[in-house]
Amino acid sequence: MTIIQIGSHIGNTNNDPIFNTITNNDKLILVEPVPYLFELLKENYNKKYPNNNIIFINKAVSNYIGEINLNIPSIKNDFSKLPFWASQLSSVN
Repeated sequence: MTIIQIGSHIGNTNNDPIFNTITNNDKLILVEPVPYLFELLKENYNKKYPNNNIIFINKAVSNYIGEINLNIPSIKNDFSKLPFWASQLSSVN
């Protein structure tokens, strides 16, 4: 099976639909535009699935070709005091 997930966040969250359901035999393409979340995504998947077949892409997906400003949650936020999904929000407003 090949899975493409756009906006993969960090993978290991209670609302991620694939993190706990795949096997090392599954092929994944995981796309996450936020740099600090992208690093956590790679770390979480590589830890849980060490012999994986995963392509990690640190880009945003849009119908626009080129660069775009992406508003993201600050890494300085104390996410423990916010709803669990707060770090998953971003906007191109």
